[in-house]
Amino acid sequence: MLDQLLLFNDDQDLAQNIGTIISTNTFVLDEAVSVLRERRGAPMEIVVLDTTAFTSANGNGATLNVQLATGDSAALGNPVVQASTGVMVHARYSPVGTKFRFPIVHPMLDANSSHIGIQFVIAAQNMSTGKCSAWIQAAGTDQDALMP
Repeated sequence: MLDQLLLFNDDQDLAQNIGTIISTNTFVLDEAVSVLRERRGAPMEIVVLDTTAFTSANGNGATLNVQLATGDSAALGNPVVQASTGVMVHARYSPVGTKFRFPIVHPMLDANSSHIGIQFVIAAQNMSTGKCSAWIQAAGTDQDALMP
């Protein structure tokens, strides 16, 4: 059953070397788009909740870029980035409980894409600690109050 909040991950550990992590949950694109179409007209946003502080062993310089992506498999193979935060988190500026929100447009349908998910791109330095939850919701709603 498709998650109506499109919860991509819940307290997912992002502590790793420089690189890309795919969200714990990805969704079949057609099903996700049908949920988003039900919300047509309502501005949408991705919410990323920092559940464990992001730190970096070498001066807290690690950065995080969150990307909404479509791909040809549940692992988001051959990803097409639909929306990106750019550098969203510098490890030293991300206290626990911080909610990052960024607006999105409805995903473009791509004949080669079958799934939608989030890519977390860690750059600059390795991330020593850091966990987050991420989901799509209608902008300005209290749906995020249901999350941890």
